[in-house]
Amino acid sequence: MTKRFLSVLCILGLALMWGCSKDRRGEAERTADRAAERTDRAMGRTGQAVDDATVTTKVKAQLTADEGLRTLTGISVDTDHGVVRLTGEVPTEAMRERVETVARSVDGVTRVQNDLKVKPAR
Repeated sequence: MTKRFLSVLCILGLALMWGCSKDRRGEAERTADRAAERTDRAMGRTGQAVDDATVTTKVKAQLTADEGLRTLTGISVDTDHGVVRLTGEVPTEAMRERVETVARSVDGVTRVQNDLKVKPAR
């Protein structure tokens, strides 16, 4: 009878120890998961800044490569979360529209905010 009681007691003790260690491991895993999520969010913000800079560079390169637009110097391009904002002056409405079309054609551009002003050359 005593052996049976000790065996049951040992089994219960082992089960309790296993359960406690599982809880601690689970907490450690949850802590690691939270740290990984924070890192992913931080990397996402950094990655977004890099992506926006890349989109801006690509838009500027496309504008320079376009035969009819390469002489334009008064255009600024800014990108925020894939939204390209065009500012500055162009000599004609046709060029204003062409700049927007070229910007829209670049990979990574989600929308174009065309704030270009038409100011005819003198």
